Amino acid sequence: MSRTWQRQWKTLTRHFINEFFINDYIQAEQQMRERTITLLIILMNLSLVLSHKLLLPYLIDPRVVILGSGWTAERVWLEKTFFTTISMGIIGIITVLQWDRIFLSPRDHANLRPLPVHDRLMFLGKISSIAFFILIVSLAINLVSTGVYILYLSDPLRINPIYFGLVLVASHFFSGIFTFLFIAVVQGFIQAFSPLCWQRRLSFYLQLLLLLLFIMLLIWFPRLYPTLKTLQQNNSLFYLLFPPIWFVGLSEALTGNAVFAAQAKYALAAVLLSAALYSLLFSLGFNRSLRSHDPSSPARKGRSIIRRSGEELLHRMLLKSSQERAVFYFAGGVWRKSRPHKLRLGIFLALPIAFFAVQCLTQAWVKNLDFFHTPNIHLVSATTFFSLALVAGLKGAASLPIDLPANWIFRQTEPVDKSRIRSGIRKAMGIQIILPLLTMIFFIFTFFWGIPTAAIHLLFQAILIAVVMEIAFFHFHKIPFACSYLPGKAKIGVFWIPYLLGLLIAVSGLTALELALLRHPDLTPVFVLSGLSLLFLIRFSYRYSGRMREKLIFEEKPAPVLLTISGTLS
Repeated sequence: MSRTWQRQWKTLTRHFINEFFINDYIQAEQQMRERTITLLIILMNLSLVLSHKLLLPYLIDPRVVILGSGWTAERVWLEKTFFTTISMGIIGIITVLQWDRIFLSPRDHANLRPLPVHDRLMFLGKISSIAFFILIVSLAINLVSTGVYILYLSDPLRINPIYFGLVLVASHFFSGIFTFLFIAVVQGFIQAFSPLCWQRRLSFYLQLLLLLLFIMLLIWFPRLYPTLKTLQQNNSLFYLLFPPIWFVGLSEALTGNAVFAAQAKYALAAVLLSAALYSLLFSLGFNRSLRSHDPSSPARKGRSIIRRSGEELLHRMLLKSSQERAVFYFAGGVWRKSRPHKLRLGIFLALPIAFFAVQCLTQAWVKNLDFFHTPNIHLVSATTFFSLALVAGLKGAASLPIDLPANWIFRQTEPVDKSRIRSGIRKAMGIQIILPLLTMIFFIFTFFWGIPTAAIHLLFQAILIAVVMEIAFFHFHKIPFACSYLPGKAKIGVFWIPYLLGLLIAVSGLTALELALLRHPDLTPVFVLSGLSLLFLIRFSYRYSGRMREKLIFEEKPAPVLLTISGTLS
């Protein structure tokens, strides 16, 4: 490789690595470093918690779990399977969230194609960036468990510590590479072979489906973990086809355990096959990817008579002012056409949906159908979690701008009294998002609980969403999707523990309150009156606190900092 190619390869690799961390909302290099460090610290903390949970016997006395005549105890490969599964699940979620950067993005095509850079070099740069990204993430996830195994197992197992550590790192690395390439191959088939008119929609729904499946894996596998040994003894098909066991087998085979030789072969074959398919789809999907991201949009079709009649009825009953209509239809257009905003909302809703799906599948597996026909803490808490996640997702999506110049009309027509704008925000989110979801929930629970109980459940969730929305948007002096956004303002990396504890306390308390209401339905009028009173109190305090007349924030600016002589920030 010539020096020119080496320089180009290094530059492209660095560019593609930065793309994994810098996007349209994180454009500053300092923000990129902060986000990267925060992500790695969270992953390391997770690794520490899981290692303390499973590997504490090693810290007390390694001989407890070591067999005198074999390479490893049965417990060791089971624990490796647990860590490998969690690692692959987390890498899968991160990869799905990096959906548009798995292959070359349209921006890369537009910027790199005119340059004297060979296609093969772009491919090598992309592969190198993927390998580096997976290596860093897998090391962060498995750092603590790998260290425990090296310190406490290499000597009893009579394995060189350096070799043992390299084997563990390599097995986790290859499992992460396989996870990344598996998702890439699935996306590549969509790009290469699906009709162009369906490609965007199929890609979006597939992204949400994969995100949901990987979250379900993280929730469901700890329940399956105690049965792994039984599955191995019965030579179960699941044991043979579960990918994390392949890579555990690779680790075991490289340390001398011949029992897992077949799994090691499966692991190597899976990595090689997925890499070959990725290389093939990388070139096949090139031209189709460019056409599928064509910025031109088809001509807008005329509105039907039914739609015009519905809009006129909506104007007369709910959207009586032009400001409400402007906010309502602007937000509706974003929800229909903007994939990043729908994805942001889908990310928030994926976790409660995954909890609910795993719970339902578990009960269906043990054939406990009575679980669905009576209100219980699992179903009610899942719905409450869904409602809180829905409000958080709406707030998060509304904060992201779709196009900053789109706010010019709102700048020119900003009223002194902002009540109509806030009313338009509530109606846009309530009619377009919340009402359809609550209707779906009502029909689902009507099927199991009957109309009276399902109606009380729906009423509780509707009032809960209304109250939480008023609290969440109390300081939201913006037009949704049209104002600038400062990443990291919530400081999740710093306050994630208080956020998590607050969520658990809120879900537990609200679930207990609703279960009490379902046991005593005669108290429903009291609850409704209390909820509406609280809602009125929040709106009253907002209106008479002077916030209604504050100017809208179209360009959010970071907090001022003082640069000292030494060059540090204070």
